[in-house]
Amino acid sequence: AVVSTQSTGDKKGETNPTLESRVVLGAELYHKTWGKRFVIPTGYQAPGFTESEAQAMERILLSKGVGGDDIMLEEEATSTCLNAIKCHVVVQSLLDSNTVREILVVTSRFHIPRARYIFTGLFSSLVSNCGKGDDFLKFYGSPDCFAEESVTAQHLKVEEMCLERLREGKHRVYNEALTTKRCETKRQEQDI
Repeated sequence: AVVSTQSTGDKKGETNPTLESRVVLGAELYHKTWGKRFVIPTGYQAPGFTESEAQAMERILLSKGVGGDDIMLEEEATSTCLNAIKCHVVVQSLLDSNTVREILVVTSRFHIPRARYIFTGLFSSLVSNCGKGDDFLKFYGSPDCFAEESVTAQHLKVEEMCLERLREGKHRVYNEALTTKRCETKRQEQDI
């Protein structure tokens, strides 16, 4: 399964280069993956926008030859943390039906450290419960599409600050999701 994370476009339904770069890489990975494949574009519809980020990504995926039946939209997530939380449910159902061998998370290069931290933390119990190894969750970075190096530097600085907040336990949504996942894992272990 390929998970493509969001990057806000504009209100006219136009996608931005960062989003397009992520989705194009996701489509390329889809075509290189063996067996049954799914792409999960994730992102909500911001106020005033004509479509959700997931719908915008779906449009691009279809134009790149991804099969419509292989696209599973997630349209509620408003952040990377919520991308992981919402995709966790979808991935769990795919694992339960034994239709997925690996998860490929596609985002921008500058965003990989934070995405890796969030997805790995939230998916760790899922990965261990299904008997998958460390290579089950893989991360791919699309090229950064900023015209100026100073913009890339600003994004990297924000990413570092956000990652530090996560590591310090100061991200409420992530902490609550992690606690919920730990409780679910303990209940499942007790049922066995």
